[in-house]
Amino acid sequence: MNKPDVWVLLGKKWNGSATPAELRLLEEMLREAPVSPYLTELVEEVWRKPQPAAEQEISGRKKSWERVSGRIAGGGIVPEESRRRRRLPVWLWAAAASLLLAGGWLVFRLRMPVNIHGNKGHVIAVENGARKFVQLPDGTAVWLNAGSSLMLRDGFGTNNREVQLEGEAYFEVAQDEKRPFLVKAGTLRVKVLGTAFNVRAYADEGKIEATLVKGKIQVSLEDEPEKHILLSPREKFTVTEQEQQPEKRRDSSTARHYRLQPVTYDRKDRSLIVETAWTVNKLVFQDEPFGSVAQRMERWYDVRIHFGDEGLKQLVMSGAFEHESIGQALHVLQLIGKFRYTIDNGDVYIKR
Repeated sequence: MNKPDVWVLLGKKWNGSATPAELRLLEEMLREAPVSPYLTELVEEVWRKPQPAAEQEISGRKKSWERVSGRIAGGGIVPEESRRRRRLPVWLWAAAASLLLAGGWLVFRLRMPVNIHGNKGHVIAVENGARKFVQLPDGTAVWLNAGSSLMLRDGFGTNNREVQLEGEAYFEVAQDEKRPFLVKAGTLRVKVLGTAFNVRAYADEGKIEATLVKGKIQVSLEDEPEKHILLSPREKFTVTEQEQQPEKRRDSSTARHYRLQPVTYDRKDRSLIVETAWTVNKLVFQDEPFGSVAQRMERWYDVRIHFGDEGLKQLVMSGAFEHESIGQALHVLQLIGKFRYTIDNGDVYIKR
């Protein structure tokens, strides 16, 4: 007997009609072939939408998809009053299934999902102002943030599971105890068997972060492989390299610092982890220097930010942006720090 489609089982789970056996089967299928949480969220949001009256069905379909499209672009939250169990109308289920099977919509003004086949090395790059979802040959799901690239080692999925990251990525690793998954990011090495975690390694930031969401990971450094740390869920490991003063230099011009700490939660939404907020299309920062925030905004909005006063880079900023344009975001930040700004195409000029 053929297994039912995973989306059919998800629909039965949402409307409460799934049997215990079907729920166990669904859990097994999701372990074997994980489904993107963003696609799942998309279908569930549309499914929970109240069924339109027959005479308004056509316009209802259009408005429903337009509303979901806007929500996906902004990563919004389903209102509590709409979280009611409803059976999916046939036409809506067919539309959702067709959309998903076609490789459909993802968050983030997004690209189509990239499915990689074969065992040759690949490089997946994402430009500023975009995010991308990638399904690797071993079943691992990867979300790449703006200005990032992921390189797969030759033979990935057959001889090894090794990738090299520049920028930021969130991984949901398919379990394979015989072949550990290895991420190289600057001097940091992250080794896992099957888990979900985030790695941030932009070359212009001077630090590398590994944030564990669930499972376990082992982190070490390229030049100190014998030293490693096991992270527990909701922990973050940071490596910072700072330039030393000439009188303090010995064999190296940089000093390396390590830090193990809990993840940071958004002050307004305690369920939101700041380090992974970008995966739900939110730019969140807390108590960061304006100079650091500007780097993130450059990648997020695909702009170039110029400071007319270096002292402005030291202003401490906190904020959370979802639907805001670059102009709206800067206007909000003006309430925290006194500065003026002008926008000329893709260039932003900030001064006192």
